Amino acid sequence: MGFNGFELGAEGPLSKKDKARTGGGASYLVNYRYSTLAVFNALGLDLGLGTAVPQYQDLSLKVDIPTGRNGHFSVFGLGGLSGINLLGSTMDTTKQDLFGDENQDMRSGYRTGIVGSSYQHHLSPTTFYKLTVAGSYTDQWVTTDSLSRQNWQPVRLEQTRHAQTKYSINGIFNKKLSVKDLFTAGFTLDWFTFSLHQNRYEPAAANDQSVLRQSGQSRLIQFYGQWQHRFSERLVVNGGLHGQHFALTNSRVIEPRLGLKYQLNDRQSVRLGYGEHSQLQPLTSYFVQTPATDNAYRLTNTSLDFTRSRHLALAYERSLSASLHLKVETYYQGIRQAPVDPTTGSFSMLNAGASFDLPDNDSLVNRGHGRNYGLELTLERSYQQGFYFLTTVSLFDSNYQGSDGVWRNTAFNGHYVVNLLAGRAFKTGHRDNTFNVDWKLTTAGGRYETPIDYARSVRAGRAVYHNEAAYSEQLRAYFRTDLKFSYRLNRRRLTHEISLDLQNFTGQQNVFTRTYNNRTQQLATQYQIGFFPVPQYRLLF
Repeated sequence: MGFNGFELGAEGPLSKKDKARTGGGASYLVNYRYSTLAVFNALGLDLGLGTAVPQYQDLSLKVDIPTGRNGHFSVFGLGGLSGINLLGSTMDTTKQDLFGDENQDMRSGYRTGIVGSSYQHHLSPTTFYKLTVAGSYTDQWVTTDSLSRQNWQPVRLEQTRHAQTKYSINGIFNKKLSVKDLFTAGFTLDWFTFSLHQNRYEPAAANDQSVLRQSGQSRLIQFYGQWQHRFSERLVVNGGLHGQHFALTNSRVIEPRLGLKYQLNDRQSVRLGYGEHSQLQPLTSYFVQTPATDNAYRLTNTSLDFTRSRHLALAYERSLSASLHLKVETYYQGIRQAPVDPTTGSFSMLNAGASFDLPDNDSLVNRGHGRNYGLELTLERSYQQGFYFLTTVSLFDSNYQGSDGVWRNTAFNGHYVVNLLAGRAFKTGHRDNTFNVDWKLTTAGGRYETPIDYARSVRAGRAVYHNEAAYSEQLRAYFRTDLKFSYRLNRRRLTHEISLDLQNFTGQQNVFTRTYNNRTQQLATQYQIGFFPVPQYRLLF
């Protein structure tokens, strides 16, 4: 029981007979969670969130069943419902609201379900295969109303609903050919149907504008093969090919992969890796509609190809002691064929995901480029004698090029991220009860945003951006530190665990985004969550 939800879970053998078997028998695991804040809201408790109370519940389960000495069968499932209303019409405008917009009412919901099974069979001590079959369903909807400046009554602005059903088959074959050689091959077949609808409403127009209205089906086929050869006790090389075919656009690609590891001595090793990788575009991007002169629509993104990239990484690892490990890695990623505008512009699909909405640009072409490179350092002390710590430092640069040929920062180019984690456990009492203190610190460079054109925003009544200066303004650096106290009380048949997680306990104001407020006609800064204590109580029996 905590702010993350009321949870109930169980795991164990399916029968006492299975429990008695020394080799292990059939077992199960099941877990259910329900929104704590939704319960408090239903009881009439004021959470200070207004109508923005997250509603969610989810259920997950897995059953494992051995089938003789060489086989293993499992069934798994996951289902969840969620939703939240961000209503500007009920918002207290004297207080800061992180996600909501006081000029809009937004209602959203999401549901998903996954069920599947897998079977693994050992044909011999050196050969096995595994086959997994699964089906999934997702359904999400968002309704947005603009609030009239004259009487603040809601006027329908946008309505979206996306649903997808997917059936998947995954197969793996593994064969140890000799002491030095290992062969692995596999495939994944995804067949899915979809229904994508998005309408925008203009009060002055006679009809609504259909941005997206498409139903259909398609397939994605992936396959791979890998050969590992051990040249000596020190040198191991992995080589392989990965291929995929997307039926919707008839896109095909074959990608080589190569990796090697050289053990310098008992404590040091060097790794080198190269690979080509391809990525689909967001499904909705393929069906964005372009208005035609005859009041019809054309689909101008259906020929989009994969976004492709080349990765090169070099790493050095060293064991400084039995519990202390150091890793240094440098990498470069060159990206090509990213979707961009057909004419001169700053847009690129490489920035998709930086905001809540996916891009709906039409007539895109695969002519964009990008590059990411950096250095990462990890120093880790594994848990020993009641103490652990982990330090990670990442220095990087992330740039992209739109159709205008100008290299810019991506929305994700913070230049650095530093994480520090440490924890200490103290044993108390005669049953090895423990008191734990865990600490985490994160600091990162601020992300980049496109500056707002204030004069045009006032005239339009909404935020309008200087797209020619895309991602040229960097937000203030991010800083947050958390402190968690927990006490574990062990009894013969029951364990109590009480914890208090003080998130952002220094109350640091980290910038979330900068927006234009149509009511005040001012530029406003929205901040991320401040100090937030998260209590939790857990029973294990």
